[in-house]
Amino acid sequence: MRKLKLALDDHPHVGNIRGMGLFIGIEFVANKSTKEPFDHRLNLAYKLTTLALSKPYSISLYPGSGGVDGVRGDHFIISPPYNINEKDVDYIVDKVSLLINKAFSQATYLEIMRAYLNKHSNIFSNKIKTFI
Repeated sequence: MRKLKLALDDHPHVGNIRGMGLFIGIEFVANKSTKEPFDHRLNLAYKLTTLALSKPYSISLYPGSGGVDGVRGDHFIISPPYNINEKDVDYIVDKVSLLINKAFSQATYLEIMRAYLNKHSNIFSNKIKTFI
């Protein structure tokens, strides 16, 4: 967890990195100072973990949502096997850092989508299309 915190604690959309042992969660926020979560309709955790399966990341993460109030809040969980070694830890930190930095390098895209969803929320039912 120490290496993940060194790599990602200053990221503007990483709200918190916490866990115990080999069970580590990374929470994502729209605003780091207020801890305001992303709009739940963006389905951010699912999209990040789906992206993580593709190259160049090739890593499996567990998505989670609703940590704030049962609906809002995005996070994913890193849970490597118990026989992990230092080389594996470095690989995970590198891939997760790359994933988060690349995915959020288009933060303007996320803000545009958030504004779009807010503007057009009357067209969407509670179930939004998986991919926007």
